[in-house]
Amino acid sequence: MKLKLFLFTPLVLLVITTNTMAESLQNEDKINQCNQLIKDEKSEEALKLALRLIAQEKSNREAMLCEARAQSAMGQYTDSISTLNSALSLAKQPLDRMITLTMLGNSYKNLEMYPEAKTQYESTLSLAQTQKNIGFQRIALSLMGSIDYLRNEYDSALKSYLASLKYAANDNERADIYSRISEIYKSTKNLESSIEYQIKALIATAHYGDLEKQAEAGLTLGRLYAEAKQYKQAEQALNNVLNLSIDNEGPYFTVISYMEIIKVKLATNDNLEARKLIEKAKKVNQELGDIKLNKDLIELENKITR
Repeated sequence: MKLKLFLFTPLVLLVITTNTMAESLQNEDKINQCNQLIKDEKSEEALKLALRLIAQEKSNREAMLCEARAQSAMGQYTDSISTLNSALSLAKQPLDRMITLTMLGNSYKNLEMYPEAKTQYESTLSLAQTQKNIGFQRIALSLMGSIDYLRNEYDSALKSYLASLKYAANDNERADIYSRISEIYKSTKNLESSIEYQIKALIATAHYGDLEKQAEAGLTLGRLYAEAKQYKQAEQALNNVLNLSIDNEGPYFTVISYMEIIKVKLATNDNLEARKLIEKAKKVNQELGDIKLNKDLIELENKITR
């Protein structure tokens, strides 16, 4: 009798453990499916799936996070805040709390409730510092900087972004921070410093090889030079983007580059060259078929005096 009891007990434990693991894996698959639906811009389907999962298990925190992501994607930020507060009450691990607090801050930010948003980001930063989590320290500081920037508190924004720089793990992260610092200096009419940091952003962007971001960084630099009336440097920066776009068969950025160079030509009263470039841009856009760019080209052409 004792032998049967001893055999029965581990068998029951094995069945319970196996079922628990299967349920956990099934839930993980459903959560992944929910998050993928949001990435695929099927937020309504994601919300329905998340709600079904929560109905099955009211303490399903991951499902709540997916529910909040779906709500945010549909602009239901007030609802997402309510959902995230519920998820936060269930978050026991520091990493889970940092994720949820950051998402809460983002929802408040989208509602333009900036003090509330910054409070969440500050809580994330405090927890990240305690946990010595470098990644979340950078994220929290950058988001705090973004809030201050939106509130026109440029000194505070600059302080946060500069602090976040030391936690940047790669050139991609550094490029993003440099470009935001450049924006702050531009907003304060300090074009010299804005150009300095945009150059840093461009160099960092070139290191990790994203051609689209390289083009965008180069265009921004060219525009800054033009705003500072440094037309020679502006044209050089914009021609670099033009060559990059042509070499990599990127017609959209090719047309944009032509347009920015044309603006420089107009600023320097080189109407003849501007007209030549307009024709080149129109030819490229004819193949691209971008309606908005075509409208912009017509407006730009009308500014050229004969």
